[in-house]
Amino acid sequence: FPGPGLVAINWQTNDEAGLLGFNVYRADSPSGVRQKLNIELITADGSKQTGFAYHFTDNPVQPGMPFYYWVEAIREGGLPIIYGWVSASANYTLYLPLVSQASPLAINSAWSAGGFGFSSN
Repeated sequence: FPGPGLVAINWQTNDEAGLLGFNVYRADSPSGVRQKLNIELITADGSKQTGFAYHFTDNPVQPGMPFYYWVEAIREGGLPIIYGWVSASANYTLYLPLVSQASPLAINSAWSAGGFGFSSN
């Protein structure tokens, strides 16, 4: 689990055909300005047939204040796909749903339905 002032963000893919990597974004509200958190692209580590589990730690964040997170998948030759938002506060671990090659609309619908879990530190 993350320590004080940290938020752990976790997501998993089911396959990574044509996937270059990911960016993680944070805002202070669902409609707020998104700030890219990673300096370099988080490169895809899976294969065309298998996925991979990813972990990113956001720090420092103000404990107890809610933040909103998005994961952006960068694909070869295509537009980026944004997954999210989900809300978390420091001292919680954030588990995002499986990132698949389904249409962005279907995945975003699942996200807005609230299929997320948080684990208290």
